[in-house]
Amino acid sequence: LLAPADALFAAVRESARRILTTPTKDADFAQALGVSSAQAKVWLKRLLEEGVVDKQRQPPGYIVKQSNLFE
Repeated sequence: LLAPADALFAAVRESARRILTTPTKDADFAQALGVSSAQAKVWLKRLLEEGVVDKQRQPPGYIVKQSNLFE
């Protein structure tokens, strides 16, 4: 059984895969999830560390890493 925090983050991870299909700023991600910008930044940092998303400079924002079926 997942701890509540882990279950919540699993839901955030799935939401990120749907929301971050185009470069998205952290404030827009926070608004989409209905959480504070500070909380969104914590989650985005964890998603970056897990390799789920990339942070790009141009255009600025976070975007889901494209999975490669041949990896």
